[in-house]
Amino acid sequence: MTTPEERSEMNTVEFEPRFRLRTPIRGRTGAEIVGYHWVSHLEEGMFADRRVSSWEDAQTSVPTGRKIVHLYWVRMPDTDEIILMGVGAAKKALGLTEAKLYGIAKAEAAAQRYWKDIWDREANKPYHGSAREARQAWTTANWRALSSSFLSESEKERKFDEASAKIKLLHRDGRWLLTSEQERIYELGLRGWEIVSGGGRTESNPPQGDWVFAKDYNIYDDAELMDEVETAAQDAVLEDNEAIIIPAPMFTASWKDYPYEALHETTCRAVERHCSRHARFTGEGEELEDGRIRMYLRYPGGLR
Repeated sequence: MTTPEERSEMNTVEFEPRFRLRTPIRGRTGAEIVGYHWVSHLEEGMFADRRVSSWEDAQTSVPTGRKIVHLYWVRMPDTDEIILMGVGAAKKALGLTEAKLYGIAKAEAAAQRYWKDIWDREANKPYHGSAREARQAWTTANWRALSSSFLSESEKERKFDEASAKIKLLHRDGRWLLTSEQERIYELGLRGWEIVSGGGRTESNPPQGDWVFAKDYNIYDDAELMDEVETAAQDAVLEDNEAIIIPAPMFTASWKDYPYEALHETTCRAVERHCSRHARFTGEGEELEDGRIRMYLRYPGGLR
């Protein structure tokens, strides 16, 4: 005989977000169904395909040890523990009839197919052609929403900064998207979208001129780099209150190792020196023909 712990370890299907019920279903005992999955596959038919159970991939009911293809994740009322079980064990744990459980399964399977179709279409949308376009669209949409609120300027800036800290840059096949929605990040990740978490060096890093920044590295211990950053910030030029022009980097070993982090720090210092105290830089920029870099600014609440 196996123990419940051993049965749980035998299972290969994890309780992923896509299997979660958007609204848990409470049984008469206080236990709740919080997730469902039908282990199945499509089988070709003469007139149409049909979905059938995949018993070769069946899981194990933790309470009973039986093989199951209709998987119910049940949260127990006394411990809040989430346990994987089949229809028989769920019937007892929830105090619901077998017919009710199969009705729930049918409805949830249909809902999962519905959401799968939606996310499949989302994954194939054109979105944006560059990281810069994605960042600009996100910045514009979120700041416009805050601007229409009745919050104070400082509160708007705080909320904008909080939202900015949660965003992820996603990339797939030359398309770019910036979002903080965890469900979107998860679902697009299942469909081949890669997270470019703030602009570190990865295979899908933006092409030259599409700047995305991160603070993943500690560049402050590099005295030579900090001297270059300070010189570049002092020599920067404000352009029509819309952008700050950064001199061409010296491209020493330090700049080559940490180009995004060094530029991020240079821009922050340049904005402090040359711009209104209300100025913020957007994270968007482009490389000019002469090697200088133009970084764009925004002024929450307007230019003052």
